[in-house]
Amino acid sequence: MPNSTPLKAVLYKTLLLILSLAAVTLLVSACSYYQKVPAPTPVDRYIIEQVTLIDVVNQKLLTNRFVTVDDGRIVQISAWDTHKLNPPSHPNLRRIDGRGKYLMPGLWDMHTVLTRLSPELDYPLFIAHGVTSIRSNLTCPHQDRVSLYPCFAQKQQWNQRVAQGQLIGPRIRGSGTFPVNGADHQHPDSPTWHGADSLEQAETLVDYYASLPESLRPFFIKNYNWVKPDAYFAMVNMAQNRGLEIGGHMPRKVGLEPSVLAGQRSFAHARLFMYECSSEAQALREGKHWDLPLAQLYQLLLDTHDPALCDQRYQLLAQHNVFLSPTLLTRRNDYLGLQGQLTSRPANKFGHYLFTLEWREEIAGLSDTPEQDAPVFDQFYQAAAATIVRAHHEGANLMVGTDANDIFVIPGASIHEEMLELNRAGIDNFDVLTAATHTPAQYFRQTDDAGSVAVGKQADLLLLNANPVENIQHTQSIHMVLQGRLIYDETTLAALKNRARARAKSHWPTVKLLFWWAQNPGGF
Repeated sequence: MPNSTPLKAVLYKTLLLILSLAAVTLLVSACSYYQKVPAPTPVDRYIIEQVTLIDVVNQKLLTNRFVTVDDGRIVQISAWDTHKLNPPSHPNLRRIDGRGKYLMPGLWDMHTVLTRLSPELDYPLFIAHGVTSIRSNLTCPHQDRVSLYPCFAQKQQWNQRVAQGQLIGPRIRGSGTFPVNGADHQHPDSPTWHGADSLEQAETLVDYYASLPESLRPFFIKNYNWVKPDAYFAMVNMAQNRGLEIGGHMPRKVGLEPSVLAGQRSFAHARLFMYECSSEAQALREGKHWDLPLAQLYQLLLDTHDPALCDQRYQLLAQHNVFLSPTLLTRRNDYLGLQGQLTSRPANKFGHYLFTLEWREEIAGLSDTPEQDAPVFDQFYQAAAATIVRAHHEGANLMVGTDANDIFVIPGASIHEEMLELNRAGIDNFDVLTAATHTPAQYFRQTDDAGSVAVGKQADLLLLNANPVENIQHTQSIHMVLQGRLIYDETTLAALKNRARARAKSHWPTVKLLFWWAQNPGGF
């Protein structure tokens, strides 16, 4: 080439043009991304008039009620006759027409996985779909290292901003720790003692969390699958003595009955009964069968299912007042994914494209022969859902939880899918509503303050256009979400969903994640 200088100049100018276009694209994306829907102006006092109140405690419909809220709390509930005799008067009283509408407590999602992006991506979706309270099921593995998951201090700040009306989102009612899962399954950023692989490590772990300041302490230590029995029992005992709980998975080397008798108060996932109701349950506790491909393991559990064993397990949970969060969507989405039925769901428009790519890869890893294995995944899901119905009928405490941010489990939107799946499995409408409102408040020992529509309680409420006692899908017909002094009307709720759709396509979260990952690639 006689003279390469012109070519270099052209290449340089082309590179500058590409970088400039990329910068402009990111700038436009960032500007669009950070456009926020403003929080509603706080209303000191309002009254919802002539509404049908859904009493989730006594499971009754109370017609023609007047519900008065002052400074974020319910101060009066009256019938028409009483209201006429003593109507509330206030110079700035806002009146909300409740005729033809239904008032119920705000929804609780008792199994969420928050990320550092949740205030921007997930929080608006929770409110837009009527979720005013959540349980955050895990926290960062190390408070001094950059993680995808928020630490206790970050979640405390989010709660403060929600309470002050500076952040649109649900209240985090309680948090779990990063999963305790034995030394062989330890996260690289977790301290060695977090595996709880010995009595000494279990003691160190409990002491660490129990010694945190009250505002940062977890509500429960999150147990996972592979903790050793001796260390597990020591951890449960020490946690109870220090005012902490154990919750999460059933430890597979321990089993359900010993875990309940030891004092674990809450369990996640419907599949636990499938493991425990198998005639191979003891072999599973001894470590057998876990190396099988998932479809073969599920088929084994289906073939060896013993209903009599299940009946004993259901009664055990009821006798010991154990709380159960089934997360039916996690197993439902497995088989729907293998059948190719997940990618066209309406809720997907709210999921950020980067997470969607990850979920598709996870589905692809479930089976090498999806067409062959999908029916087994379906049968396993149906059988697991049936065990939840039986456990509920035997008296187990059922809490609605979704495992939000699991495979195609879209925060907010998924609560209505989970409620519908519970209903389809055989749990009646009122019981599903109670499991999504009052039972979670019972779990957190907060029934004096939340979980139902009653005088003195926080005004976390849903005003619906249709009756969910007749059709559980009517929980989606949201007219207003009321969160204390904040009133989200239909226009604001639609704006929150529109912003969520736009953010799902934005590159800015990807840039943030790459920046955080670069700071801690081995542990992120």
